[in-house]
Formats: sequence, structure tokens, C-alpha cells
Amino acid sequence: KEWIKRKKSPEISFRILSSGETVGSIVQIHINDEFYVYAQILPHGLLAFFDYKSDTELSDLNVLKNAKILFITSVYKYVITKGIWIKVGKIPIREDLQVLPLRFVYDRISEKFFTYNPETGETAPTTIDVAKKLERAAVWDDKQIEERIKNHYDGVPCKWLQETFGFEKMSTFALMEFLANGCRKHLNCSIWLLK
Repeated sequence: KEWIKRKKSPEISFRILSSGETVGSIVQIHINDEFYVYAQILPHGLLAFFDYKSDTELSDLNVLKNAKILFITSVYKYVITKGIWIKVGKIPIREDLQVLPLRFVYDRISEKFFTYNPETGETAPTTIDVAKKLERAAVWDDKQIEERIKNHYDGVPCKWLQETFGFEKMSTFALMEFLANGCRKHLNCSIWLLK
């Protein structure tokens, strides 16, 4: 397939994890006081969430080296810096996590989808069908991620993911009213406007 000339994305203005946040660190997440899950801090403010849960805290983080990945996304910086999720150690980043996956953004003005490369910041036009296979370039709070993980293990749909593709069908007026009523979290914590 022929690639369309890429352009740089706009500056992202929210506080996400930065490169200075001990890349390779493992964070422990206690889900509803029921079980523990783990994620690894990756470059460019991303975390890889492992498909591994335990009733007790892990004593050997090396078991995560072979665990599948549930998803890779960003969280607000305070989730780590305020100790909501705690760092419990550090392991080398696996080979399959060395190249970060593309994510998608949606431009409300042009009503078009774009891929987003978290390593370069470049965007390229794409289709909704491609976007549906990618993680949205958004920043999540701790409660949303914990609910998403719990939903996964309970085998029920996650409302945050179900709503991901509902916003492009809203009229601009409905979207503005939706946001004015304090429902920003329902859009997965971000509205992306590209120049």
C-alpha cells in the first residue's frame, strides 16, 4: 500500500508519564481489593498492561516476561507519582515491546481518522476499520484502567471501549452539550484536534 505523506501531530498538553519515569519499572495495580495486575512503564509515556492476575503480590517479576499483553496505553502521571499504583521493581523491556504500536486519533473538524506513531509523533490518514484495530491515543485515569481490566477478567464489555467509536456519530452541538455537562471521561479523556 502506498503511504500518504505524514505530518507531525500537535503538541500534547496533558500530563502523562514522561521518558524520565524509570522506563522498565513494573507497577502493581490492586483491582477492587480482589486481585493484583501489573504493567510496565515504556518509553513515550506508555504502559504495557500484562494479561496476568494474582490473588497475592508477585514475589518474582520474571513471570511477566512471558505474559501476554492486554493493551498498551497512557495514564495520567499522578497515578504513579501519587502512589495510586506503586512501582515494585524493574525488568528489561521485552523484545516484542521495543517497537511501540501505532495508535489512532480522530479529528472532529475533518471527521477523519489518523494513525499516530508514539515514537515519532507523526500521523497519517487512515480508515475507521484500521482505527478499530488500534488502541486510541488517549490518556486514561486509574479508575478507568482498573474498570477496563476488571471487565476483561469478568468477561463483560468495557463501557470506555464501547464508547470509543460513538463520538464520531455525534453532531457538533450534541458533542459540545455532552462535554459541557461534565462527561469528558466518557470520551476516554481526550478530544484530538489536528491542524
